[in-house]
Amino acid sequence: NHGFLASWDRTMSELSDNLWLAVDYQGSDSALGAVSFGMSWAFADNVSAILGYDVFISNSVAGNNTFTMQVDIDLGFSKRD
Repeated sequence: NHGFLASWDRTMSELSDNLWLAVDYQGSDSALGAVSFGMSWAFADNVSAILGYDVFISNSVAGNNTFTMQVDIDLGFSKRD
């Protein structure tokens, strides 16, 4: 019923405007409690790849740590004002 969320993320423009890094902490003894690390590389304005790793606080509740890889493609269907 209680938890704490802290997050840091930013574009690493010192290295490249295409690189984004993030770290999240979700404090809880539930399945949501984890420290997560992520990075993204933008190949174009509308295409990026995201890598992430989650270290769960309570593996007995949440299970094993996880790794994810995603491709994000913005097809531009949303109407923007």
